Amino acid sequence: MIDPPDGAAVPDADAHGDPRLETDDPIAEIRASGLFDADWYRAAHPEADAGDPLEHFVEIGLDAGHDPGPGFDGAFYLAGNPDVAEAGISPLLHYLRHGRAEGRQPVPAAGPPAPGPAVVPADAEIERQAAELLASGLFDAAWYGEVHPEVPADDRLMHFLRDGWRAGHDPGPGFDGAYYLGSYPDVSEAGFNPVLHYLRYGRAEGRQPVRPPEPERDPFAEQIGPLLARFQRDAQAALAAIDAHRNPQAWPRLAPGTAVAVCVHAGGNIFMREIAELVAAGFSAAGYDGRLHDETYALAEAGADPAARVVVAPHEFFHLPSNGRFVPVEWADGAILVNVEQLHMRWFREGLPALRRAAAVLDINLPSAAVLATLGLPAAYLPLGHVDGVARFALQPTLPDLPALRTLEASVRETCPAPDAPLAGRPIDLFFIGHLSPRRAGIFERMAERLARWRCHFVLTDADRPQVSGLNAVLESEATIGLAQRAKIILNLHQSDELFFEWHRVVLQGIWQRTLVVSEALAAQTSFVAGAHFLEAPTEELPDLIDWLLGTEAGAAVAERVRTRAHAQLTAKVRLDATLRTLFGADGAGGRG
Repeated sequence: MIDPPDGAAVPDADAHGDPRLETDDPIAEIRASGLFDADWYRAAHPEADAGDPLEHFVEIGLDAGHDPGPGFDGAFYLAGNPDVAEAGISPLLHYLRHGRAEGRQPVPAAGPPAPGPAVVPADAEIERQAAELLASGLFDAAWYGEVHPEVPADDRLMHFLRDGWRAGHDPGPGFDGAYYLGSYPDVSEAGFNPVLHYLRYGRAEGRQPVRPPEPERDPFAEQIGPLLARFQRDAQAALAAIDAHRNPQAWPRLAPGTAVAVCVHAGGNIFMREIAELVAAGFSAAGYDGRLHDETYALAEAGADPAARVVVAPHEFFHLPSNGRFVPVEWADGAILVNVEQLHMRWFREGLPALRRAAAVLDINLPSAAVLATLGLPAAYLPLGHVDGVARFALQPTLPDLPALRTLEASVRETCPAPDAPLAGRPIDLFFIGHLSPRRAGIFERMAERLARWRCHFVLTDADRPQVSGLNAVLESEATIGLAQRAKIILNLHQSDELFFEWHRVVLQGIWQRTLVVSEALAAQTSFVAGAHFLEAPTEELPDLIDWLLGTEAGAAVAERVRTRAHAQLTAKVRLDATLRTLFGADGAGGRG
């Protein structure tokens, strides 16, 4: 199974036979491979100088038979692999997705090919690499000589570029090749000089050149695991813990009509903004004046604005830059912070300093809220319930023209079944969107053969950097919601072995869109019941459950009952405005949710 570095979609099973993971972002895939050499490509194809050479290669060069760099010879690959030539597919993409793992050779054994008179000679190429490495400051000749005294003093740089990196040598103390390759297997699989990959791509992508220092012992973090284990499947114990530790006198109260500034970072993940929009709408529906802002509000606000402050996703809000500036963590003083991260993830740790300063912490996962309350934070549970009239989750009659949607026919993209129409009329059997963690990749691989009989549309993303709307998001919000509205089943899988209740996927993408939710075991919550509002099974039993739901009349009848009951429960009893009034109203419970 291919583990793509950026957005990827599992193609429709009826068109491709099985739901193999194929990327819908060849630019990211080729960049991560290390095989594209921009300077080499410009020299070989001067017409690419006008813009981004990698975009030129993907849009024109692939079809024209151009090579991406000296490390891949397309003509040689096709000549040596007639099955690829007969299939009429790109030799480079075949090599990246299949051939490399199968041991096929990208270039003749003698070395890289010469694609034409404009090719950069090997000596010139290594000279260019030398200049690039020297300019970076990462090559330390004295350090290299001390570590490898057998290398002549006048040959240290060239030795590293010719042979040293292949032997696992580092260029200096500022770059750890073994750590880099171990952390980023896409570079390791490509067989590319890791420091050159870092200079050309990794640094801009936020990859780390050396192992970060080991964190100091954190007694707070050490208690999270045992406490989560206590609350993960016991909603009543979690609620009791929140009640036992709440302080109603210190909890913030909001008078009706109070302006509430709901803030989220403009450079954060697209689904954080979706949650912030919902929270702002919830405050407005609860009788407050909810207003959506980004980080510029915090950077410009000097205390004159009397609005109550709510921050969604503090791990992004206080840690992502805005034109080189950061929101100071002190801005969390007196604010209400909404944590959406799982407690075992590093992103939660990044947001923890701000959470510790907040007047109130709202967590969308009940066991997490109980843990934070037990550990002394002013924490409450915030289920992301329904709010009437939220445009973001309205019916999407058409889908945009995006790479992740191009396996869909025009008839699917241009029409959408009515929300209350039978599931049988929805063209997609199974839909999933999320980060392709190693755990999820393994589950998909084990289920692939069984899922091949159904029409699956899986959109898989990279967690190395935020999926930002209008920048690198594989799907915009409207496209994701539109896919959910065209699907019979939303599949929910945890990214790790820790249980969680993925409100965004289970409720906003699933139940809200009247789509049946099928999941592995979920963390405890108080709004929905397994078997009544969603269906739950161990991962090894999910294929059987899916086959029954999609392939039998009895299963289809159950699917209709469950998804209808779930939507009625959401709209009638799981109301975000009611929760916010309970939390912050003068007569509310305060602190429980």
